[in-house]
Amino acid sequence: MEIDIPGIDKERVKKIYGDKTKVFLNVLRSYLSVVPEALEKMSNVSAETLPSYVTSVHGVKSTSDSIGAEEARKMALELEMLGKAGDISGVLAKNEALIQYVKNLMVNIQNWLATNAGAK
Repeated sequence: MEIDIPGIDKERVKKIYGDKTKVFLNVLRSYLSVVPEALEKMSNVSAETLPSYVTSVHGVKSTSDSIGAEEARKMALELEMLGKAGDISGVLAKNEALIQYVKNLMVNIQNWLATNAGAK
């Protein structure tokens, strides 16, 4: 099965999963089930919620890495570092871009899963 999902590096997927397509499909489905809650928590970031924000963005970073979504991983890593440094203005300046990027990525994943017979 050809992995052709915008936002996911198919070479990275091959390195991680090899020929274990079923495992990768399960990880994609898991991504779709857990990431929306993290994005929701991230959407209301403030100075007071920064510690929990760091936890949520770390989760998005890790799960994005697990599916080969390198751009999402990089964006989340930058926001995680800004959050850990207490840079709320930096987080606020870049947070929405990550949220929108990951939402688009999830749509791409859903569309790919829906159109690949072996992925159902």
